[in-house]
Parts: sequence; structure tokens; C-alpha cells
Amino acid sequence: MNRTILVTLLLASQFAWADCDVKTASLMTDTHVVGPAKNLVEIATDGRCTVKFDVNVNGEWHKVEETQSDPYLKEGALCRDAIRYGREKLLAKLGGKFNSESITVCREGQKVERKIKAGDLILETEVGRSKVDLYFKYQNMRCRNFTEQYFEIGIVKRYHGVICQANSNEPMWMVMDKW
Repeated sequence: MNRTILVTLLLASQFAWADCDVKTASLMTDTHVVGPAKNLVEIATDGRCTVKFDVNVNGEWHKVEETQSDPYLKEGALCRDAIRYGREKLLAKLGGKFNSESITVCREGQKVERKIKAGDLILETEVGRSKVDLYFKYQNMRCRNFTEQYFEIGIVKRYHGVICQANSNEPMWMVMDKW
């Protein structure tokens, strides 16, 4: 037990000293049969939407409540996001088999920049899903649109872009464009 604590502290101090960036991605590998949202109630106000609905997962009914807020999005988009996030949280709560991977990058004396830019290699789950949540082919690569948010000087900035995976056996995706 003491050795485990010592090793953990040594690793943590190395990460803190060396300016490390840990990228983690998890993906549920179980397939759930998920029905549409039933008895949907949307309560939308300025920059905020709360949804309540029932959803059938694998033949069992569950109640879901989720709230999304963003002063820069319309209520319709917020409500769609709330429904999607509510379903995702429910599925995560129900559990299943997950595949998880992480990549640790350390640079001594350099600040690790977290913003992504065109040309970066990232894990697919490092960026959010776009409203257009479809995969497409581009020059024999599997691609999808993404969105991401950053807080800059107290303001939320939303970016959009395209990532592509050249080799389906590799976990890394390339940021093709970002706007």
C-alpha cells in the first residue's frame, strides 16, 4: 500500500513538473436499443432549455431530465442538445462495456496548448459532435464534422471543423479544417 502511494506521488510530481497533457477517450462498445423521446416537455427561456422525457432502452422505460444553457444559441438548438446529452448520460449511467485509451504528452519547460488547430492529430472524442452528426468519405478517409467550445477572456467561443481518420485501425484523427 505504501509503495502504491509513493509511486502515485512520484508520477504525479513528474507530470506536474514536466507540463504533461493527458488525452483520454472512452467509447461504449455495447449496443443498446434506444427508442425515441416520448412525453417530451421542453421549458425554454433566454439561453437555457430544460427537457423532460421518457425513453425506452432495451425494452425498459427511463425518465430523463437534462438542462443545457448557452447565451449564444437559440432555444431550439439548446433543446436538441439537451435531449442528446440526456440520452448520452442515461446510457453512461446504464453502463456497459467501454473501450478507453489515453495518450500522455510531456514537454519540459513548455506550456502545453490545449486548443486544436488544422493539422493536429487528436482522439475522435476530444471534440464534440456537430449538429450534422454523420460520417462521410473524403479522399478515402472517414470524416465527420465537429464543434468545440473555449472560454476566452470570460466569453464562450464556439468553433466548428472537420476531422478525418486515414486508417480505421488507428485511434488518431487529423483536424482537416476549423472555423
